[in-house]
Amino acid sequence: MNTPLLSYYKDNEIARIDRILNELEKHDVALVSEAGTPVISDPGQALVKAVVQAGIGVISIPGPSSITTAIALSGFPADQFISLGFLPRRRSARLKLWTNLAQVGYTIVFFEAPHRIKASLQDMADSLGERNIVICRELSKRYEEVIRGTPLSTLEHLSLPKGEFTVVVEGAWKPNVDPDTTGIVRALAQLKNAGYSVRDASKEILAKYHSTRRIIYELWLDL
Repeated sequence: MNTPLLSYYKDNEIARIDRILNELEKHDVALVSEAGTPVISDPGQALVKAVVQAGIGVISIPGPSSITTAIALSGFPADQFISLGFLPRRRSARLKLWTNLAQVGYTIVFFEAPHRIKASLQDMADSLGERNIVICRELSKRYEEVIRGTPLSTLEHLSLPKGEFTVVVEGAWKPNVDPDTTGIVRALAQLKNAGYSVRDASKEILAKYHSTRRIIYELWLDL
Protein backbone atom coordinates (compact mmCIF):
# COMPACT_ATOMS: atom_id res chain seq x y z
CA MET A 1 0.00 0.00 0.00
CA ASN A 2 1.63 3.24 -1.18
CA THR A 3 -0.88 5.76 0.14
CA PRO A 4 0.93 8.93 1.34
CA LEU A 5 0.67 9.54 5.09
CA LEU A 6 0.65 12.83 7.00
CA SER A 7 1.04 12.99 10.77
CA TYR A 8 -1.82 14.71 12.60
CA TYR A 9 -1.76 15.08 16.37
CA LYS A 10 -2.59 17.53 19.14
CA ASP A 11 0.46 19.76 18.71
CA ASN A 12 0.05 20.26 14.94
CA GLU A 13 -3.69 19.81 14.33
CA ILE A 14 -4.34 23.50 13.67
CA ALA A 15 -1.23 24.05 11.55
CA ARG A 16 -2.12 21.08 9.31
CA ILE A 17 -5.62 22.25 8.41
CA ASP A 18 -4.74 24.47 5.44
CA ARG A 19 -2.61 21.74 3.89
CA ILE A 20 -5.33 19.13 4.33
CA LEU A 21 -7.95 21.42 2.79
CA ASN A 22 -5.64 21.90 -0.20
CA GLU A 23 -5.26 18.12 -0.52
CA LEU A 24 -9.04 17.71 -0.43
CA GLU A 25 -9.30 19.87 -3.55
CA LYS A 26 -7.38 17.14 -5.40
CA HIS A 27 -8.48 13.85 -3.84
CA ASP A 28 -10.12 12.16 -0.86
CA VAL A 29 -8.43 12.27 2.54
CA ALA A 30 -8.95 9.87 5.46
CA LEU A 31 -8.40 10.76 9.12
CA VAL A 32 -7.52 7.62 11.09
CA SER A 33 -6.37 6.77 14.61
CA GLU A 34 -4.06 4.02 15.78
CA ALA A 35 -6.85 3.00 18.14
CA GLY A 36 -10.37 4.24 18.78
CA THR A 37 -12.31 6.80 16.76
CA PRO A 38 -10.85 10.12 15.51
CA VAL A 39 -12.40 13.20 17.19
CA ILE A 40 -13.58 11.13 20.18
CA SER A 41 -10.85 12.08 22.70
CA ASP A 42 -8.46 12.35 19.74
CA PRO A 43 -7.60 15.32 17.48
CA GLY A 44 -9.95 16.01 14.59
CA GLN A 45 -12.81 18.25 15.70
CA ALA A 46 -11.25 21.45 14.33
CA LEU A 47 -10.45 19.70 11.04
CA VAL A 48 -13.98 18.32 10.62
CA LYS A 49 -15.45 21.76 11.33
CA ALA A 50 -13.13 23.39 8.77
CA VAL A 51 -13.97 20.78 6.13
CA VAL A 52 -17.71 21.21 6.70
CA GLN A 53 -17.45 25.00 6.46
CA ALA A 54 -15.50 24.59 3.22
CA GLY A 55 -18.52 22.78 1.79
CA ILE A 56 -16.80 19.40 1.57
CA GLY A 57 -18.66 16.23 2.52
CA VAL A 58 -17.58 14.21 5.56
CA ILE A 59 -18.22 10.49 5.98
CA SER A 60 -17.60 8.64 9.23
CA ILE A 61 -16.73 4.95 9.03
CA PRO A 62 -19.00 3.30 11.60
CA GLY A 63 -17.59 2.43 14.98
CA PRO A 64 -19.24 0.42 17.76
CA SER A 65 -21.98 3.02 18.28
CA SER A 66 -23.93 5.57 16.24
CA ILE A 67 -23.25 8.02 19.10
CA THR A 68 -19.52 8.23 18.42
CA THR A 69 -20.06 8.09 14.66
CA ALA A 70 -22.51 11.02 14.75
CA ILE A 71 -20.37 13.14 17.09
CA ALA A 72 -17.32 12.56 14.90
CA LEU A 73 -19.33 13.77 11.89
CA SER A 74 -20.78 16.80 13.67
CA GLY A 75 -17.67 18.95 14.02
CA PHE A 76 -18.74 19.85 17.57
CA PRO A 77 -16.39 19.41 20.57
CA ALA A 78 -16.17 15.75 21.52
CA ASP A 79 -13.85 15.75 24.52
CA GLN A 80 -16.93 15.81 26.78
CA PHE A 81 -20.52 15.13 25.77
CA ILE A 82 -23.88 14.10 27.20
CA SER A 83 -25.84 11.16 25.79
CA LEU A 84 -29.60 11.25 26.43
CA GLY A 85 -30.63 8.01 24.77
CA PHE A 86 -34.20 8.33 23.41
CA LEU A 87 -36.06 11.49 24.41
CA PRO A 88 -39.23 11.27 26.54
CA ARG A 89 -42.42 10.55 24.62
CA ARG A 90 -44.47 13.26 26.31
CA ARG A 91 -43.98 16.82 25.06
CA SER A 92 -44.10 18.32 28.54
CA ALA A 93 -41.24 16.05 29.63
CA ARG A 94 -39.19 16.96 26.55
CA LEU A 95 -39.68 20.68 27.12
CA LYS A 96 -38.63 20.30 30.76
CA LEU A 97 -35.54 18.36 29.68
CA TRP A 98 -34.44 21.03 27.20
CA THR A 99 -35.12 23.81 29.69
CA ASN A 100 -32.82 22.08 32.18
CA LEU A 101 -30.12 21.60 29.52
CA ALA A 102 -30.40 24.99 27.82
CA GLN A 103 -27.28 26.44 29.48
CA VAL A 104 -25.16 23.28 29.41
CA GLY A 105 -21.95 23.83 27.48
CA TYR A 106 -21.30 20.24 26.47
CA THR A 107 -22.22 18.63 23.17
CA ILE A 108 -25.48 16.66 23.51
CA VAL A 109 -26.48 13.58 21.51
CA PHE A 110 -29.74 11.64 21.47
CA PHE A 111 -31.79 9.14 19.48
CA GLU A 112 -35.25 9.77 18.10
CA ALA A 113 -37.91 7.74 16.32
CA PRO A 114 -39.13 8.84 12.86
CA HIS A 115 -42.69 9.49 14.08
CA ARG A 116 -41.43 11.86 16.82
CA ILE A 117 -38.43 13.58 15.22
CA LYS A 118 -40.41 16.57 13.88
CA ALA A 119 -42.12 17.19 17.22
CA SER A 120 -38.79 16.92 19.03
CA LEU A 121 -37.16 19.43 16.68
CA GLN A 122 -40.02 21.87 17.26
CA ASP A 123 -39.59 21.45 21.02
CA MET A 124 -35.88 22.19 20.64
CA ALA A 125 -36.63 25.30 18.59
CA ASP A 126 -39.02 26.51 21.30
CA SER A 127 -36.54 25.82 24.11
CA LEU A 128 -33.07 26.35 22.60
CA GLY A 129 -33.69 28.79 19.75
CA GLU A 130 -31.19 28.93 16.88
CA ARG A 131 -28.82 26.28 18.23
CA ASN A 132 -26.60 24.43 15.75
CA ILE A 133 -27.50 20.76 15.36
CA VAL A 134 -26.58 17.84 13.11
CA ILE A 135 -29.16 15.18 12.25
CA CYS A 136 -27.76 11.81 11.17
CA ARG A 137 -30.20 9.40 9.54
CA GLU A 138 -29.60 5.75 8.72
CA LEU A 139 -25.89 5.88 9.60
CA SER A 140 -23.80 3.21 7.85
CA LYS A 141 -26.75 2.20 5.67
CA ARG A 142 -27.51 2.71 1.98
CA TYR A 143 -29.56 5.88 2.47
CA GLU A 144 -27.31 7.54 5.04
CA GLU A 145 -28.01 11.26 5.31
CA VAL A 146 -26.48 14.10 7.36
CA ILE A 147 -28.45 17.34 7.77
CA ARG A 148 -26.83 20.42 9.33
CA GLY A 149 -28.57 23.55 10.54
CA THR A 150 -30.86 24.65 13.37
CA PRO A 151 -33.94 22.86 14.73
CA LEU A 152 -36.26 24.93 12.52
CA SER A 153 -34.15 24.85 9.35
CA THR A 154 -33.70 21.08 9.51
CA LEU A 155 -37.46 20.59 9.81
CA GLU A 156 -37.76 21.64 6.17
CA HIS A 157 -35.82 18.53 5.12
CA LEU A 158 -38.05 16.10 7.00
CA SER A 159 -41.40 16.08 5.24
CA LEU A 160 -41.77 12.28 5.56
CA PRO A 161 -39.20 11.11 8.13
CA LYS A 162 -38.02 7.52 7.78
CA GLY A 163 -35.29 5.46 9.39
CA GLU A 164 -33.25 5.79 12.56
CA PHE A 165 -32.17 9.24 13.75
CA THR A 166 -29.18 10.29 15.86
CA VAL A 167 -29.12 14.02 16.64
CA VAL A 168 -26.10 15.99 17.87
CA VAL A 169 -26.61 19.39 19.55
CA GLU A 170 -23.90 22.01 19.98
CA GLY A 171 -23.19 23.17 23.54
CA ALA A 172 -24.56 26.46 24.83
CA TRP A 173 -21.33 28.37 25.27
CA LYS A 174 -17.78 28.63 23.99
CA PRO A 175 -14.65 29.14 26.10
CA ASN A 176 -13.45 32.71 26.39
CA VAL A 177 -9.68 32.72 26.77
CA ASP A 178 -8.96 36.37 26.12
CA PRO A 179 -11.00 39.23 27.61
CA ASP A 180 -10.42 41.21 24.41
CA THR A 181 -12.15 38.74 22.08
CA THR A 182 -13.57 41.65 20.08
CA GLY A 183 -10.05 42.86 19.37
CA ILE A 184 -8.97 39.40 18.22
CA VAL A 185 -11.97 39.08 15.89
CA ARG A 186 -11.31 42.51 14.40
CA ALA A 187 -7.63 41.73 13.85
CA LEU A 188 -8.44 38.32 12.34
CA ALA A 189 -10.93 39.86 9.92
CA GLN A 190 -8.30 42.34 8.73
CA LEU A 191 -5.72 39.59 8.25
CA LYS A 192 -8.19 37.35 6.43
CA ASN A 193 -9.17 40.16 4.08
CA ALA A 194 -5.48 40.79 3.45
CA GLY A 195 -5.07 37.21 2.24
CA TYR A 196 -3.36 35.68 5.27
CA SER A 197 -3.68 31.94 5.86
CA VAL A 198 -5.03 30.86 9.24
CA ARG A 199 -1.55 29.64 10.20
CA ASP A 200 0.12 32.99 9.47
CA ALA A 201 -2.76 34.89 11.04
CA SER A 202 -2.40 32.82 14.22
CA LYS A 203 1.25 33.82 14.52
CA GLU A 204 0.32 37.50 14.23
CA ILE A 205 -2.47 37.22 16.80
CA LEU A 206 -0.43 35.21 19.32
CA ALA A 207 2.26 37.89 19.21
CA LYS A 208 -0.24 40.52 20.36
CA TYR A 209 -2.93 38.73 22.38
CA HIS A 210 -3.17 36.12 25.13
CA SER A 211 -5.00 33.29 23.39
CA THR A 212 -4.49 29.81 21.92
CA ARG A 213 -4.31 28.48 18.36
CA ARG A 214 -7.52 26.51 18.88
CA ILE A 215 -9.51 29.56 20.02
CA ILE A 216 -8.08 31.64 17.18
CA TYR A 217 -9.10 29.02 14.66
CA GLU A 218 -12.62 28.80 16.10
CA LEU A 219 -12.96 32.58 15.74
CA TRP A 220 -11.48 32.42 12.21
CA LEU A 221 -14.09 29.90 11.10
CA ASP A 222 -16.88 32.09 12.48
CA LEU A 223 -15.82 35.14 10.44
